Amino acid sequence: MADNLQVSAKISEEKSVNILTLSVVRRDGAITPFKSNKISNAIKKSILSTNKN
Repeated sequence: MADNLQVSAKISEEKSVNILTLSVVRRDGAITPFKSNKISNAIKKSILSTNKN
C-alpha cells in the first residue's frame, strides 16, 4: 500500500491528488485525516476474515 510519504497519487492521465490533504468521514460523522496504514490494515483484516472457514 502507498506510504503517507508518497504525496501524490495518480488519478487519471492528467490529474493527481495530494493524499496528505485527503480526509475520511467516519461512521459517527467525524472527519479525520487520511492514514493509508489504517486503510490498508482494515482491508487486510477484511480479506483475512472472509477466508476463514
